[in-house]
Amino acid sequence: MFKKKPTIEIPPIGELTFAAGHWQTKTPPPPLDSGGLLTIEAPEDGPTHAQVDAFNALAASYGDRLPAISAKLFPEYQSAQAAYELLPATSPAAIPGVTRLVAIVIHKDCSATLSYGLYAYHPPSRAVDFLDHQLNLILREGQIVDLLFEG
Repeated sequence: MFKKKPTIEIPPIGELTFAAGHWQTKTPPPPLDSGGLLTIEAPEDGPTHAQVDAFNALAASYGDRLPAISAKLFPEYQSAQAAYELLPATSPAAIPGVTRLVAIVIHKDCSATLSYGLYAYHPPSRAVDFLDHQLNLILREGQIVDLLFEG
């Protein structure tokens, strides 16, 4: 018989479900859109106050951080643009239009990974298609510390 997964309600995040050593929701509050995922690495007794505060601080400052995030993503995006037929982007300001924030992971140490999905042209129709590649930005204590291409 299947056991129901534990859930908790954490305002303003909403309902989180526990599975495989972490809490997650597919309907987090901003800055994620409805296609995003929020994961908090925490034991079954729930996320710490510090982890919740880390997410809330990120959500509150995301709009202000977006220019710096876009500037960090842009060079990596440019280097992958031709190889993967990504949508054109000629400046960091174009990054929000050619990527989508698809996931945030709040780690046990309260650092965060922001994963940006990439869109590509899909031959032969040249229709836009979501590509199974991501740019993963690592934030620690509010500072961008690393950027990893996955895919």
